[in-house]
Amino acid sequence: MSIFDGSGKLATTRTDFECMEEMAVGLYCQTFFDYFGHAPSTPHRIATS
Repeated sequence: MSIFDGSGKLATTRTDFECMEEMAVGLYCQTFFDYFGHAPSTPHRIATS
């Protein structure tokens, strides 16, 4: 998935970015568990509204 289009403008939507973020976090958590045998401490977002 390309983040920028050919002219250098941002082509990724917020929804696309959040989907990539969820996949990366899932991979990180699973890999951490596989190596260390327990879940990692992950940062959380704090709702602003």
